[in-house]
Amino acid sequence: MDASLVFVRSDGKTQEVPLSPKRYVIGRQSGCELRVAEAAVSREHAELVFDGDSIALRDLGSSNGTYVNREKIDQLRLSAGDVVCIGSMAIVVRIDGAPSEVDVNEARLAVDAMEGSSAPVDAPLADAARDPNETSGSGLLDDLDLGSSDGSSVVDFDFDFRDDDEDDQPAL
Repeated sequence: MDASLVFVRSDGKTQEVPLSPKRYVIGRQSGCELRVAEAAVSREHAELVFDGDSIALRDLGSSNGTYVNREKIDQLRLSAGDVVCIGSMAIVVRIDGAPSEVDVNEARLAVDAMEGSSAPVDAPLADAARDPNETSGSGLLDDLDLGSSDGSSVVDFDFDFRDDDEDDQPAL
């Protein structure tokens, strides 16, 4: 099975990230494989496990929840076309090329529909993808980190629009 995640920006631009068989932690913490540095995203928010035959998503006790197709989930096996919402990020699951087209309006509406979400739907995303071997910023999401020096794959969406993240404050 060929699988990827299509990240949908609030401005309608998309970035597809291919998956390899492994476990991905999605969260705000710098060590997460899929990092969304946003206050509405927990340090370790959810985990995605792709074993080559199926994709499973599990919430890791996040504060604001993990949503699939507008429903809050604890864990779920994902299907082609599912829309995952974490914070203000909409992510469409693509399996074996399906869906061939991503409905960006539907993906953004799914973010709007999340119950109890405090994340702003119009939060800015990074502007272009950066190939670790490329020196120019000509990709779709410039602030997207697709690799590290140790060979691990990391996707890093940095939302530096908030400085009031109380989770990063030391305990008083």
